[in-house]
Amino acid sequence: MTKPLPKIEQELKILSEQVEDVKKELNDRYVRYLEVLGHSLKKHLSIVVYQICTQTYPHLFLKLTVHERQELQKKIRAIGNQGYEDFSSALERAEHLKLPSATQDIRETILKKLPITEEQLKMLRERLFQSVKDGSEEEAKKEDKEKFKNRNLNILGDDDDDDEMVEIDDDEMSEIDDNEMSEIDDDDDDNDNDNPIQDPYHPIHLVNFVKRVEKVLVNILQDISNQTNHLLQSSKIFSSKLPPQVLEAAIEADGSGSAVGNSPNTLNLLIEAENERSSKESMVMQVTAVRLRLSEIEFAEPSLSVERNRIRELGKKVKKLYKYYEKLQREKAIAEAEIAWRSIWYEES
Repeated sequence: MTKPLPKIEQELKILSEQVEDVKKELNDRYVRYLEVLGHSLKKHLSIVVYQICTQTYPHLFLKLTVHERQELQKKIRAIGNQGYEDFSSALERAEHLKLPSATQDIRETILKKLPITEEQLKMLRERLFQSVKDGSEEEAKKEDKEKFKNRNLNILGDDDDDDEMVEIDDDEMSEIDDNEMSEIDDDDDDNDNDNPIQDPYHPIHLVNFVKRVEKVLVNILQDISNQTNHLLQSSKIFSSKLPPQVLEAAIEADGSGSAVGNSPNTLNLLIEAENERSSKESMVMQVTAVRLRLSEIEFAEPSLSVERNRIRELGKKVKKLYKYYEKLQREKAIAEAEIAWRSIWYEES
């Protein structure tokens, strides 16, 4: 039986207040998270560059003069400080970011940047896996690490506990089906582009806010990774034969997944380069570059993972608000249609 229209409108009003509360809490949580992330970034950036300079390419680092080494370390600290500032302004940047359409292919985006074929792009994804020591202890650590990553990659992921429903003065909130709690489809997004949703209290705005912030974070880490790799190449830690654009494309194509066999926050690649001795021959170049990942930084920083988990819980609440809002809007449309029908219906005598 359809609920009375006034009751539905009252529930929508309560829901709009909840959307405002969650919006404020989500913003506050991100502010805390970004503060911790900025400090963590500076630490992990110095760690990964230290590993590359002393463990991967020690002979090239030793060729530098003391002054050159000092300049390299100074510039690494500067990149870290800039990254901290970028994270501090991430929420502001997210407000102006436009989400890509659901049909946009990342391969097309990368190919537009570089004069390479799709086959060559696939080659960039080939990895040189480092040997992993045998042992149950090491395997257990890797298994725990993968579980942690998978749990934290999707802020708006599937809900594990349906018992924690959004608090609202309506028993029907608990009747939302498990299927309704599935991932919100990208096609439902307003994307702030083609068909913007006018209702400022529609929870889809919170969904898109989370997506924009997460996209900004990935972009910042990619920019920092690229800046660091350019610095290592200009400092002659990387070979000068390595095209910077190719490495950037490889980092972007690699996405945000885990890097099995890689050291934390690094990317191992086999890249084909032209042989100086013969233009008809090519040589395979092994490259270990910086590629910072949110999941790996969070895994190493308990305080950061705590903040991330709090954001994930809010993400679940956003999804529930979204589903409940859609349910109430449909009920409202049905109630209004029934009133409209009855207002002009009459029985023939």
